[in-house]
Formats: sequence, structure tokens, C-alpha cells
Amino acid sequence: MTTDVEATVREVMGLLFPPAELHVGNIKRADTPSWDSLKHVELVFAVEDACQVSLESSDLGELDSLDGIVTAVRMRLRSPAEG
Repeated sequence: MTTDVEATVREVMGLLFPPAELHVGNIKRADTPSWDSLKHVELVFAVEDACQVSLESSDLGELDSLDGIVTAVRMRLRSPAEG
């Protein structure tokens, strides 16, 4: 995993979405035609694996942009899951 969370998430997105849908700045689900519900689940699992975190299933609906995912991952990295 790279130390830059945003770079890691962008790398994962690059594996899942066509290059034409990726751009500089915040990538949003609403603006990305191939980001459907199945691709959303794939993205979340791939980000969890790449960043070695476990995101909350209750937050799935809110993880609808690059910025939202990066924020959630950073929060999980700061406060590891209890268990």
C-alpha cells in the first residue's frame, strides 16, 4: 500500500473504471456511468484490501465519491476497529 490514501484509491478506481471516466479532482458516482451498485461493492472491497482497512457497511451509501472514500479510509486508519 502506498502511504498516500488518495493515490491508492485512485489506483484502485483505475483498475475498475474506464480511463475516460477518470479525471483530475473528485470523482463522483453520479458522474461515472459505469459506477453501478455492483461496481460500488467491488470498489469498496478493493479499497479495503489495498488500504488494509475495514469500512463500515452502514457507510456504503455515503461512499459515493473519491473524496468520501478517502475520508472514510483515513478515519479508519486513525481509529482501528475494536475487537
